[in-house]
Amino acid sequence: MVDFQSRMVRVRRYGDVLETIEPGSSQYHFPYDEVDSHQVLDSTGRPLTSSEFERPGTYRYPGGAASVLVLGDCFCRIYQEREPRSLGEVVGPSGNANGGNGRADKTSTRLLPGSAGFPSHLAFALRAPEDFIVSDGGASTDVRRTLATDPEILERKKAVVWEFLERDIQQGQAGWLDVALPASLGPT
Repeated sequence: MVDFQSRMVRVRRYGDVLETIEPGSSQYHFPYDEVDSHQVLDSTGRPLTSSEFERPGTYRYPGGAASVLVLGDCFCRIYQEREPRSLGEVVGPSGNANGGNGRADKTSTRLLPGSAGFPSHLAFALRAPEDFIVSDGGASTDVRRTLATDPEILERKKAVVWEFLERDIQQGQAGWLDVALPASLGPT
């Protein structure tokens, strides 16, 4: 059992639909929304987000203690992982554009607010550490591809939660493709 913490973080967000439909368009023609988000932190106060040293969209709970693996699409990524700066900013309570993660932001992305998406809230509800792999538009195939190239993430897992939109099977980046997963991880 892990005693995760939760704190309220207010973010100012612009939608990303216009940019998705017409790349290069400015969503600033439309008003932003201010959203209160419950950010989940581990017992040391760190958010449950990928570091700059991990593969984008892949998170491993420190110490290898995770017994749950979450596989998911953009519905798992939003509010969880780094987002383009153009989508908004953190406006409180931390007043910190990093979303409270304490790392210098050297990229064109930031946490909005970070660690407030489905994977973090599931860990909070279960009171159990978890690892996750998320992919925009490719959760039916891309997460399995990532899993196939990094099968060690399955070690010591007791449950796998897989979330993706039904439409991703036919309309995702690649649709549903066969991906060979390792037959065995060897001794665990």
